[in-house]
Amino acid sequence: MTLHTGDSDYKDILHELSILAKKPYHSETWNTFRSTINTKLSGNTLEMTKMSISIIENTKKREYDLRFSTKTLEIIQQINTEVSSLAPLDKILKLSTDRLRSISKATIALIAQVDSSGKKLQVTALSGSSDEELQSFQQPLATGICGEVVKQEKVYAIPNIEHKKNLNDPLISLLYLKESIRSLICAPLVVNKELIGIFIIAKDHPNNSSPFLLDVMIKYCNQTAIAINNARLYANELRVSSMHKELFQEAFNQGYSGIVGKLSDFLNEHILLTDELGNVIDAHISQSISNMSIENIFDLPFLTKKVLSKIEPYSTTTVLHVGKETSYSIFPILLHDKAVAYLIIPKIYNEWDHLDLVAIEQAKNILSLKFTQEHTGIEVENRLRLDYVYDLILGLETEEDLLRRARYLKISFQQPRQIIILTFKNHLDTEHLDSKRLSQFSEKLQYDLGFSKIHLSTIHGSKLVIIVPVEETDLLTKNILSYFKENYPTNDISIGISNAVLEATEYVSGYNEAKKAAQFVNLFGEKKHFLHYNDLGIIGVIFESSNYTSLRTFKNKYLGKLINYEGQNKSDLIQSLQVFLDNESAYQATAKQLHVHYNTLRYRIERVEEIIQLDLSSAQNRLNLQIALAIHQLLDSLSKNTPQ
Repeated sequence: MTLHTGDSDYKDILHELSILAKKPYHSETWNTFRSTINTKLSGNTLEMTKMSISIIENTKKREYDLRFSTKTLEIIQQINTEVSSLAPLDKILKLSTDRLRSISKATIALIAQVDSSGKKLQVTALSGSSDEELQSFQQPLATGICGEVVKQEKVYAIPNIEHKKNLNDPLISLLYLKESIRSLICAPLVVNKELIGIFIIAKDHPNNSSPFLLDVMIKYCNQTAIAINNARLYANELRVSSMHKELFQEAFNQGYSGIVGKLSDFLNEHILLTDELGNVIDAHISQSISNMSIENIFDLPFLTKKVLSKIEPYSTTTVLHVGKETSYSIFPILLHDKAVAYLIIPKIYNEWDHLDLVAIEQAKNILSLKFTQEHTGIEVENRLRLDYVYDLILGLETEEDLLRRARYLKISFQQPRQIIILTFKNHLDTEHLDSKRLSQFSEKLQYDLGFSKIHLSTIHGSKLVIIVPVEETDLLTKNILSYFKENYPTNDISIGISNAVLEATEYVSGYNEAKKAAQFVNLFGEKKHFLHYNDLGIIGVIFESSNYTSLRTFKNKYLGKLINYEGQNKSDLIQSLQVFLDNESAYQATAKQLHVHYNTLRYRIERVEEIIQLDLSSAQNRLNLQIALAIHQLLDSLSKNTPQ
């Protein structure tokens, strides 16, 4: 055995070995030490020294592994204790990162959790660094090495991250630049088959992780994931429970505004509360998101139109889209299975928003109780008023009983009123317009037009009956027609208006006047939509008796033969006669209106005279025929088109 460096070098090596044996084990340090020996020793001395060093190194390595294993078991036991004690989430995260960094001798340990959208990783716990950028860092879920861990749900060990492909990961690149990290282990946090985040331990020097270390890392992450999940669930339960109490308190203190505000703060979202017709009850703009006004956040005309255009209100959660970028989630608040209000939030919710949906459901329940409290009294009063108006226009009570009930309902007969009857020439959406649907429509109409509370209304068959002060009749009629033209352009309406009534006993005749006027509107074609009873003239007087037998006798006397002829021959003689009489027997004007030749019209009129055996040059005959035609059209309308 020959020494190239003498006893002093050998003593230096032994001294260095003794120091190294006292320090924590690091494979890189021992590799460097062996390289030094190779330069100072040779021959048998080198081989014997390397053998001795190998024995010492293995002993240190086993000591390190055992120490790591013991520490790990202790920490896992502590985490299990935290799980069972339902510690706060921030405590679980701090415990996990601090202890794992300690036992693994890592430079940095961090946890990045999947955010509520399910699309990003966000650092939520960091041990070993105070860098603000790292503490708030987030990146897309499927990016780089972290994305591979998320996708494969397996541990990745990187002995040296200086390779370019590793630095494509934003988080790893940031660790490399900010903290001089050179190696790391990245492990998934999975609980109940759901990935909730990743755990990273990183060192400031290259390091090859042993299979033993990776196995322990997996076990540690499994326990940590359970602890984090339990802490989150418990925290959510506490949050929802606390909010539920706060919502109840707000319902008593501030009503709708307080409830909407608390829910908005909980969700960190803007919220709009409307009634079932789209009218705004309350709105809360979350200042943490935006300082814009309610008009800039919610497209109120669009939302109101969407709600108003619904014949049947929304009964389940609905998403409305406005263009490509804006969407609204509409949550109906139900009372007796009927929507009485809507919570509108400019966001689309999915399975990641479970806690938010629970909070929304609780708010809906409390709002429903609040609406129940208010609607009970209102509905009782409205029902009594509806029933009263029904009895008033049909004469189902004595005058004494009507006046007594009027005093109870605070209805005065001191001012003259008129009765307006609204019917449809063609039913909405070609469906049967039953009383329930007409009632819903009536509510929408009243809200939109702003009917005063002094207006009385009811539903009779398929007719909407409105009792209004005389001085407001014309304006209300005009507004109703404008409303239909704008919102229901495909649906024609007929409006009949009675003469003024004052006494309680006059409302029966007033109702019949308005009904007859509405029936006559249909005789004037599409251009005419409303008619006052006092504009009926002689026709109104004729129908005053309601003796339909005598009316049919009169009609048949003058038109019976012509009606029978047209039924057998399918001619246009009745229409030609009607237009001819309307144009005061002017052939030229009548032919132009009917789009026929002058001679064709003369032939038709001559044929009519032959069939009915009357001279149309007689003014009396023309008057009787005009009356007969009006009776014919009205009776035909009554039998075919007007619901009873």
